[in-house]
Amino acid sequence: MKIIITFLIISLFSFHVKAEMINAIANVYIYGEVKKPGIYKVPEGTRLTEIIKKAGGLKKTAWTKDINFAAPIKDSLSIYIPSEKDIKKEEKIIQQITFKDKNINSYKYRNKTRNNQKINLNTATLEELDSLPGIGKKLAQSIIDYRNKNGRFKSIHELKNIPKIGGKKFIKISKRVYI
Repeated sequence: MKIIITFLIISLFSFHVKAEMINAIANVYIYGEVKKPGIYKVPEGTRLTEIIKKAGGLKKTAWTKDINFAAPIKDSLSIYIPSEKDIKKEEKIIQQITFKDKNINSYKYRNKTRNNQKINLNTATLEELDSLPGIGKKLAQSIIDYRNKNGRFKSIHELKNIPKIGGKKFIKISKRVYI
């Protein structure tokens, strides 16, 4: 009898934990070229297209070429929808820089400037960290090494503990990262 009751309690607890995992809520901030920018609560795993619908849809000026509408949503995600004007302005800057200095790797520069989505410091890959302004592959690896050694970041201000990330560099990247 005692074994059956213990099994029943464990089963109920397991069901409760699974139900909580299934019902995980994601708080998502969407802004830019959406009609109603703001923070939305949705079940984790909801597709980006659903968040856009909740935000009233896209404005006519939204740049949709590089958006993955089927992307699943995670908690604490910040999503920026750029305008066509933003992209054209960015392209013009890239062209000017490319013509002024032929040694600039315009592809890498283009990726660093176009990628406006925020990056989670606790899950970011080397490539994602490398896309941040002023962060190259070596510094991106240093960030990953720090994370592996010290555990998950508790604050973006911990980046200042990494050699070669001072006040100016921190200010540049702080708007592009989150925990």
